[in-house]
Amino acid sequence: MIQILYLMIIKQNYFATVAGTWDDGAQPLSNANQHSFAKTVKDVVRNQNNIKFLAYNNAPPSVPSMKTKSNSKGVMILSTAANSAAWIVHTVPGFPTARTPYSWPVDEKARGHLLICLTISKSQINVITASLLLVQPMVHYNDIPETETAGMPYFKKLAEGKVPTLPPFTSRRSIRTENARGPVAVHIYSKSESSKYEIYKKVIVKVMKKTIKVWSRRDNILKGECRGSQRHIRLIKSPAAINGHNTNLEADITNWAVSDPGNIFCHVDKPYFKNQTREPAMAVCIENNDIFARFNEIAAQNRAVYKAPGQDTGKIIEATAAAGNWQDGAALIANDQGHSFATVLQNVVRDNGNIKFLAYNNAPPGVPSIKTKSNSKGIIILSIAPATDSAAWIVHTVPGFPAARTGYNWPVAENARGHLLICLTISESQINAIAASLLLVQPVIYYNDIPQTETAGMPYFNKLAEGKIPTLPPFTSRQAIRTQDARNPVTVHIYSKSESSKYEIYKKVIVKVLKKTIKVWSRRDSKLKGDCRGSQRHIRLIKSPAAINGHNTNLESDITNWAVSDPGNIFCHIDKPYFKNQTREPAMAVCIDNINILTRFDAIAAQLEDFHKTIVYKAPGQPNGKIILATAAVSWDVGAQALSSPNRHSFAMALQHVVGDNPNVKFLAYNNAPPSVPSIKTKSNSKGVIILATNEDSAAWIVHTVPGFPAAKTGYNWPLAENARGHLLICLTILESQINAIAASLLLVQPVIYYNDIPKTETAGMPYFNKLAEGKIPTLPPFTSRQTIRTQNDAAPVTVHIYKIYKKVIVKVLKKTIKVWSRRDSKLKGDCRGSQRHIRLIKSPAAINDHNTNLEADITNWVVSDPGKKSNQRTSDGKCSFGSLEKIVYRLPNNTVYHVVCKNFLEEAIIKGTINLAGYEKIHRLIKNATSVTDHDTDLKAAILYKAPAQNTGKALIGGAAANWQVYPAITGLVDHSFGRAVEHVVALNANNKFIAYSNVPPDLPKVKTKSNSKGVLMMDPGVPDAAAWIVHTVPGFPKALRGYVFPPAEIQKGHLLICLTIKESQIDPIAKTLRIATPLIYHSDIPDTQMNSRPNLKKLVDGESRFMPPLTVSQEISTENAQGLKVTIYSKVWTTRDNILKSDCRKVGRNIKLITSPISINGDASTLENDVSQWLVSEAGNKFCAIDKPYHKSQAKEPAMAICIDDATIFTRFNEIAVNVENCL
Repeated sequence: MIQILYLMIIKQNYFATVAGTWDDGAQPLSNANQHSFAKTVKDVVRNQNNIKFLAYNNAPPSVPSMKTKSNSKGVMILSTAANSAAWIVHTVPGFPTARTPYSWPVDEKARGHLLICLTISKSQINVITASLLLVQPMVHYNDIPETETAGMPYFKKLAEGKVPTLPPFTSRRSIRTENARGPVAVHIYSKSESSKYEIYKKVIVKVMKKTIKVWSRRDNILKGECRGSQRHIRLIKSPAAINGHNTNLEADITNWAVSDPGNIFCHVDKPYFKNQTREPAMAVCIENNDIFARFNEIAAQNRAVYKAPGQDTGKIIEATAAAGNWQDGAALIANDQGHSFATVLQNVVRDNGNIKFLAYNNAPPGVPSIKTKSNSKGIIILSIAPATDSAAWIVHTVPGFPAARTGYNWPVAENARGHLLICLTISESQINAIAASLLLVQPVIYYNDIPQTETAGMPYFNKLAEGKIPTLPPFTSRQAIRTQDARNPVTVHIYSKSESSKYEIYKKVIVKVLKKTIKVWSRRDSKLKGDCRGSQRHIRLIKSPAAINGHNTNLESDITNWAVSDPGNIFCHIDKPYFKNQTREPAMAVCIDNINILTRFDAIAAQLEDFHKTIVYKAPGQPNGKIILATAAVSWDVGAQALSSPNRHSFAMALQHVVGDNPNVKFLAYNNAPPSVPSIKTKSNSKGVIILATNEDSAAWIVHTVPGFPAAKTGYNWPLAENARGHLLICLTILESQINAIAASLLLVQPVIYYNDIPKTETAGMPYFNKLAEGKIPTLPPFTSRQTIRTQNDAAPVTVHIYKIYKKVIVKVLKKTIKVWSRRDSKLKGDCRGSQRHIRLIKSPAAINDHNTNLEADITNWVVSDPGKKSNQRTSDGKCSFGSLEKIVYRLPNNTVYHVVCKNFLEEAIIKGTINLAGYEKIHRLIKNATSVTDHDTDLKAAILYKAPAQNTGKALIGGAAANWQVYPAITGLVDHSFGRAVEHVVALNANNKFIAYSNVPPDLPKVKTKSNSKGVLMMDPGVPDAAAWIVHTVPGFPKALRGYVFPPAEIQKGHLLICLTIKESQIDPIAKTLRIATPLIYHSDIPDTQMNSRPNLKKLVDGESRFMPPLTVSQEISTENAQGLKVTIYSKVWTTRDNILKSDCRKVGRNIKLITSPISINGDASTLENDVSQWLVSEAGNKFCAIDKPYHKSQAKEPAMAICIDDATIFTRFNEIAVNVENCL
């Protein structure tokens, strides 16, 4: 648990586990009880036999004028009776006095202080002291006995005052608070005086890779730092307030920072002074949303008003509004009260001694026909009242408004036009950033009464107010500010360009910075068009008219210019329309990153329908189809009517205006077998319909596989002959702006168009569609196309990618394996070359939710990615064959499973180490083979037994099963534990079980010389197809082959790891291939030659033929024999003995080796590196656990070695809990 107390004369405190806000302290801190910190230090200031502690302070109690470069203050407390500890970090000099009654320094009441209490486990004390060592704290009390710190070398050095004199001079450590419900991650960064790093910039920012906002006293040298991308230091303005308690930097001696963005709060023991580069320093950083939110900026709201043409009220949206929708304005916008913008402007249009502002407008009030290239309009407002940091920026589109200090006077003539008004509540420190952007657009300033005393530190604002125009580069500017809102601050980006910049602001500035497509609402000329060049960085023009929650608008009357990103959360207001001439004029965009505002404006950009993506799959011989919706449940639904019926099913409804007559609906239809046109010759196989409405922004794209369907304007007529065949029909509800992207892809496949009545007025801005409709075929590169569209749905739009074709395009683009359902020829086969980019052919027959289908009758072609969420429908056949089929019976302990698979293909893929059987079996469960008999889950897929030193019982995990360790009986006996049963036919004769056993220390063979360290058993049942297991362990001289179960008594004192994997026989040879590299010592083999001859790697392993030609390393993947198929990789935090040469290695980002500290605990069983001979690691982050047969010694670089890695969340979680503490990583 974490508790934080912030003191300003009286106190506020906060708990990491409490949901709300700062709580008032129950009592003054000078009281000896009845408040949290008095309770926390009660056993520090009085005697308690079971509580021991170490206290440090650069100003120790009763020791005046101590000279030290350290500034750290704190207490480490532990209980000698339980695994309980705490670390207190604070800023109070001379406090607390050890073993004397509680006495708060009275002089400190006048100053601001910070006190942090972390409840931790004892094992984390050594990690903390490793960081403290570098900051050389002044330890003034320590009564922790050495018996408690025997395994804590860093603590011992700290207590004895040993200061490190050799590198490293910086340290990064992490601990977790002790809280069962929600432990909190705490990162500790420290530097010694030998390190010349500045801790804020060179340590905290460098590690976090984020901007930080800093509250600290500061000197005249170090300033706010905004160089570099998103790794700034921003200085918080003084004075400030903590939930109603005022503070200022003159009286507050705390130093803290919060990340931006993020959820990290840091306490730093040194102020933001230049001289701390030559002194030791430490930062304690807590990763917790609640604590971060309390320390983050105090803020207000962000609001936008949209007034449609002809409307005398507006529509309002707030960034924090719970409703998330446009709200009707409370009063006429011409009224001087009763609505939000009249309230915002009340101190602009009237006198208020504490409110000052600067107003700019290219059409100032009372100044007719002013000549300017600027189009910007807005107001910057601030309060000069004492002890307030309050400001606002209003951006709007209204000419001649507002008139300063002369009363609210809305221009009535503007009621006929559409307008946009945006209000951002900000801090005063952000005014200079706004002014920096405004400078480039040369606004006409018509009023300014902000005194220079308020803007002394704002050079850009002063230049703006004085009309100084920049004449030297840069001619574009990017600035970012944040609104004031403690709960939900909104990021605002400001992009501006001067007239000297010839950039077109929409394409060359906004799209270039956002790296996304934007949808634009703006008047447009005849030169600039929607721009779909480039990948996913398009400009799409929103169609006029539009509606703002019931208020209609159109581009003729609406003078607003705005854009929304697609995808993303960004809404932008631009002060120039989408005209070509704005390339030679100044322009500015104000972009707000907020999902609520984006959603409302995105709804204007696309008045969306509920029905957006439907797929119908009709199996051969079935009159009805199976339907799935992108927004519906995960299963197929049965079609309401036969597809031959003209109504009451989804595709009849989708096609009603194609087969019937509707003057508002126009379409283009294509089919390689057009209705009533026999034997047409074409290489295309595409079939579909593009539909649009001429009276609204509504469109659809239907893709299907049915020849001669639908016949245009002649009634619904399903070809009955097609009932015998399988078909696929996909309907996408889209925006009209996406038709051109679809046409761009269709152009390359040369479809046969048999009907088109879409007028050219609808497709004027669609060059690809016009080429498609006119039959113009591309004869120049590119000859492949990738297009992306999005279906119309405000809740969950679906992204659709359009590619051609299987291996060279789909696989290449997706960078994933695909599983293909398609007829195939005798040439193209399943392709497993390359890593994780395979083509796997789905076996026929199959079933679609109990509707049977087969490749002879089914003419659909589709693929699914593995892994992933993508489904693709293909328009060309990829001919492929599995080759000969052979039934394989998989037999597992206590269960029998029958499958029919392609043995040749499967074994080849396994040998290559490239197939994931878990995924293969999953698709077989979904598309069951017609000749399958049963499909039962097995009880066991992988078991792990961890035996701690001096324990004769173990802790066991079953992969994917119980979520925690299970206690198993004594390992010295054969019965009643899983590993005894696993080796029962190894230690005793069984005619049905054959195996090889290997160990670098074979039973009863002393001092065998070998470089291998591998131990294990590989067994199989030759009489039952596919019954096999692989045991990997660390126990020397075990098991004795066919001579009874004997666990070596000497090994009881050591820690051991045993892994049992139930596998398929087809996986024995890939395992043998890997073992050959590790050159194990085989001490028993009775697998008959008939089994060896079909497994070349197993035969070479048993014959002692080790690999001596490249490749000298092997990576294989196998899968346990289980319906879920646990993936095992044969090739991070590491538990292993270590030498004096290899250390933790953090040189490569995201690919570190961190050594787990000793001792550890396996669910209550203690283990140490001295007694534990297991070597294992867990990935970070990830679900992988690996057992390695060699320790982390330099010498293993010249020896064979092997790792078995299991990808299972349950197993990973249990071992990751053991691996919570790691050594320092450099």
